[in-house]
Parts: sequence; structure tokens; C-alpha cells
Amino acid sequence: MNLSIFNFNKIYRIVIIFVVLFIFYNVYLIVQKPNVTMLQNQWQNNYSFAQDFIYDNKAKNIIVGSSMAARIQNKFLPKNYYNLSFSGGSVLTGLEIIKRSGFIPKNIYIENNIIFRHEDNKLLNILFYPFLWEIKKYVPSLREKYQPLNLIISKIKGAYGKTHDELLKISRDNNIYDLSMKRQQKNYDKNLKQYDIKLKQLKNLVKYFEVQGTKITFFEMPIDINLAKSIKAKEQRNVIKVNFKNNWMRLPDNDEYTTTDGIHLIYKSAYEYSDEFLKLTRRVNE
Repeated sequence: MNLSIFNFNKIYRIVIIFVVLFIFYNVYLIVQKPNVTMLQNQWQNNYSFAQDFIYDNKAKNIIVGSSMAARIQNKFLPKNYYNLSFSGGSVLTGLEIIKRSGFIPKNIYIENNIIFRHEDNKLLNILFYPFLWEIKKYVPSLREKYQPLNLIISKIKGAYGKTHDELLKISRDNNIYDLSMKRQQKNYDKNLKQYDIKLKQLKNLVKYFEVQGTKITFFEMPIDINLAKSIKAKEQRNVIKVNFKNNWMRLPDNDEYTTTDGIHLIYKSAYEYSDEFLKLTRRVNE
């Protein structure tokens, strides 16, 4: 009997300590809003990035796309812009996240480079798990990026990571570029395949936002000039122009930018194109 009481008291104290620490940690996150810059893997990074949009976004101009558009980092953009593009991601995933969150932007800019990739249903289901996803708005410790380990490694990266100026000086590894271009060229020399279902999904999502008053604009990220002139790039561009009567931003001068692998901009070019992108959006919206 005494042993049972002892065990109960021990468990009770553990629960109380946990609750106190849980409350303290959440208060710390709400008040301090620590900057988390480093996560443990790409999946967690995409998950956390989407949660930041769902719970904290106030921008009226949203970019959706793949890892190519993700090179336009949010730190390069003013606060009224948010880039909801994912590494290995899809335009459809970004548009679905905006729709399910209930947010209605003033403008959505849709990257056209990789536009017919499947949406990430696993990510969408986790992000909008019934009831739980709404709780996370008020309990930040339940969000993916606020795992204690992420705060620790972000502190380390902040102390020892490369600065913006150092990143600007990084040039392309031509050996990696040459190897990648052989693969990219084979891929881009093929016709589009089985895109009808995804085209229908895109049409429905574009229509949904247009009914809400959102202006839709298509754009292309700079890529290697040879890939930009390829069979697939031309066909994809044509499919979008035939099926959507929306605005297009002026096509980029591809030879003015440098990629790591033919399709992803190096840091310096991404930074420079971000400025050009903002100028082009202002022209489209005049």
C-alpha cells in the first residue's frame, strides 16, 4: 500500500514538472520567437516551412513552385512577399496549402518550370490533421521547427555558418555541372507525359483563387539557356499559355544567370534574380 502511494506521488511529481516545463517552453517561444535557421532534413524543413506560412504569414503576394523557385529565399524578399516553394516540391502542393489554410492572397505567382509534379499528399495530410493543426497555432512547441534540437543546431550554425557575403563568393563546381547537364539534357529533350490530371487540378485551383479575387501570374525561373530552348520547356510553356489566360512575367535572360546543375541557381544568381523578380512583379501589376 505504501509502495503504491510512493509510486503515485513520484508519477504525479513527474507530470507536474513536465507541465511546468511545457508551459515555460511555450511562453519562451511566444515571447522570444527564436530564429530557427537549421533543421534536421529536407522533409522537416518543408514541413516547418509550410507551418510558418499557415500560422505566421501575413504577406499578400505568394510564390508557389519547386526547388527551382525556392532559390528565391524569403530573406531576399520584402515582408509583403512569401515564397511557398519547396525542395522537391510541387506547385499543386503550395496552392493546396494556401487554399486549406483559408488565406486569400492578393497575388499568386506560379513557377512554370516544373508545374506538373504531383502534390505531396503526405505533407498536406500531416499539416491539416483534423483539430490538431488548429491547436498548433496557439501552442508553438508542437510545431516542427521548435524541436529543441533545431534551436541548438541553429545556434551553432549562427555562430559558425557562412555569412551572406561569403555565400555570394561561392562559384559553380563545373564537374558537378557537367555531370548534371548530361542528365538534364536527356530529360528536357523528351515530350511531356501524362499531365492531363494535374492540368485539371491546376485549373480548379486557379479558378478557386480567381473567384476569391486573387490575381494569378505565371513565371519561369532562369535555367541553362539550352534547357530553356528544349522540347519539354517549349511544350510546357505552350500548354500553360493555351489553357490559362493569365498574366506572364517576362521570360528571364537565362544567359545572365549561373546554375549549379543546369536548373538550380547558385546563391549569387538567386540573390540577383530575386531583385529582378520583384521588378517584374511590379510591372505586371501596374
